[in-house]
Amino acid sequence: MDDHSDPGAAGQPSALAAVDALTDVAAEIGRTSAQLLLTRAQTLHLAYRAAVTVPDAFARAKSLSRSEARTLVERSIRAEFAAKLRLSERATETVLEHARLLVEDLPCTRALLAEGRLLWDSSEIVCATAATLPPGSRARFDERAAEVAPEVTPTQLRRIVARLRDEMHEEPLTQRHVRARQDRAVWVSPEIDGMATLCALLPAPDAMGIAERVDRIARSLRDDGDERTLAQLKADVLTDLLRDGDIAGTTPAGDGPQLSPSYVPGIRAEVRLTLAASTAVGLDDAPADLDGYGLIPADLARALVATGASFTRVLTDPDTRAVVSVGRTHRVPPPQMRLHLQLRDQTCRFPGCTRTASRAEADHTLEWRNGGKTSLENLVCLCTSHHHVRHGDRWTYLPRPDGSIVWTTPTGRRITIRPPALAGAPPGPRFRDAPPPF
Repeated sequence: MDDHSDPGAAGQPSALAAVDALTDVAAEIGRTSAQLLLTRAQTLHLAYRAAVTVPDAFARAKSLSRSEARTLVERSIRAEFAAKLRLSERATETVLEHARLLVEDLPCTRALLAEGRLLWDSSEIVCATAATLPPGSRARFDERAAEVAPEVTPTQLRRIVARLRDEMHEEPLTQRHVRARQDRAVWVSPEIDGMATLCALLPAPDAMGIAERVDRIARSLRDDGDERTLAQLKADVLTDLLRDGDIAGTTPAGDGPQLSPSYVPGIRAEVRLTLAASTAVGLDDAPADLDGYGLIPADLARALVATGASFTRVLTDPDTRAVVSVGRTHRVPPPQMRLHLQLRDQTCRFPGCTRTASRAEADHTLEWRNGGKTSLENLVCLCTSHHHVRHGDRWTYLPRPDGSIVWTTPTGRRITIRPPALAGAPPGPRFRDAPPPF
């Protein structure tokens, strides 16, 4: 016997055989799931086609123009599907559009899925790209994409179809760029542990120019002996440039949330910060709620309050969650009532919606025209889109004494929206739905 032989070598063949067999099973599950998801897409497309044949069942729009009525009906249908699928309405819109493309415009991709030769993730990439092409270019694009899609990874496919799109697009790049510029935007995506990602969709030259300037300033600070990492310097430079206009890229000393009383961040817009009164005075460390984001650490919240920056400090009782103070910024009764309403609801109260209440509209539960009062008991926050859907008369809701709302969808499904918890109290479940009572 060889004294230097590996004692585990004898078991290698059986372990490798198990690995081979199990990965075969996993790959087969991937193929089968793609076939099932294709069936789901085809079923959803049929359901949508059926829904649009009965527009009055989803919204009454007699006083609207034809295009406005069509938009309202589509919103209501999309909301119904979103509630059933447990997806956001934006995600539902994408699911329905990809289903339509697979059924109507992409026969080659559909065939690959049906045969189990294409990953569902890859089909999503093909659909997303096809959706940006003129209808007349999609058939040829589908054929070309189907030639390579089964043999490459989704990451590789994304690059390939991007090139195919540029080759086959009927419009010159110059015209496409003019139109694409209209979609420029900035948005924030919440992350964990009190962080967030700031995103901007910009013309490429502007984006590259901004990145280059941030990089150049960050590197100059590092060359001057700053001990922050380059990544940290870039983040701090960008923050200071946008928030305060301080091109030196400096920040208060230290890595913690303690802010010097003399340092007032240049936040110009009003930001609402909700925290328990006991947290504000340092008796406990319950997280605070930053409007539009979520929970932030107590010490950071106290530091922000201490700076005197443009925050509306909202103090709550940690036991009852009642609002005990909203400061002296708002004095006129209507804005005060609106502020209380926003603090109570926090977001749009439509099923699945997370748009902040500070940008929502006040909906009368019992409509004003029917004798409803403008009171907190008769008002609910709804974003503009869902306010329109609600007034299509096919979505109805009833408030309950515990603060929850029971919505009834056009198909009769009942969805209960739980009241949100203010900072200083543990949140409860927000969402429960039930099938139609028949």
